[in-house]
Amino acid sequence: MRRVVIAFLLAFILLLTACSGTASQASSQTSSLASSQASSQELTGIVDIYDSDTLMEAIRGDTAAGVDIKADITIGLSSIEEFEKDGFLMTIDKGVTVTMGDNFMPVYFGTDTVNGIINNGTLVITGTFEFAMTTFENNGTLRIAANGMLAPCYSTIQNNGEVIIDADGELRIERDTTFNNSATLTNNGLVKISSDGGAFNNLVTGKIINNNRIVSVGTYTNAGEFIGDGEPLM
Repeated sequence: MRRVVIAFLLAFILLLTACSGTASQASSQTSSLASSQASSQELTGIVDIYDSDTLMEAIRGDTAAGVDIKADITIGLSSIEEFEKDGFLMTIDKGVTVTMGDNFMPVYFGTDTVNGIINNGTLVITGTFEFAMTTFENNGTLRIAANGMLAPCYSTIQNNGEVIIDADGELRIERDTTFNNSATLTNNGLVKISSDGGAFNNLVTGKIINNNRIVSVGTYTNAGEFIGDGEPLM
C-alpha cells in the first residue's frame, strides 16, 4: 500500500513539472508574440510628402511620426475629419505651396517643445481651416484667400513671416487662441478677436498694416507698429 502511495506521489510531481514547463513555454511564446506585434507598430520617423494621397496615408496611419511636405499639393476633404495625433509634426518646406481647402482638422499636433505645424513655404487657405491644441509657426507666407477662414481653438499662432488676409478672407482669434505677431500682418479682409479667450499680441518687431476691419472684444496688445485706421483699444 505504501509503495502505491509513493508511486502516485511521484507521478503527480512529474505531472506538475510538465505543466510548469508547458506554461513557461506558452508564456515565452506569448511574450515573444507581443514583442513582435509591438515592434511592428514602431514609428518610422518623418515621411517625405510629394502628393496629397501619401499625406493622408501618413496622417491616417499609426506609424509615421510626422510629415515633411516637399511638393505643391492641395489638402481638402469631402467631410470634416479630426486627426488627433499627439506629438505629430507637419512641416511645409521652403519654396512649396500648400493649398488648404475644407474639413482638415489637426488636433494635438506637436509637443511642449516642438511646434506641431511649421510653414516655411506658402500656405494658402481657400476654405475653412481649423486646428486645436496645436502651435502653428509661420516662417514663410500664410495667405487667407477670399472666402477663406482661419479659425483655430485652444491653440497658438506664432508669425515670424508674412500673413496676408485677402478681401473677403477672415482670421478668427477665438476660443483660447493666441496670435503672436513678430513680423508682418496685412489685413485686407476681417480680423476678429473674440471675448472667449482670443488674444492678439503685436510684439516689438511686429507690424500690422490694416486696410479693412479689425473687430476686437478680446485681448489686444501692441508693442510694435500699426499702420492704417481702426486699431483696437488696448
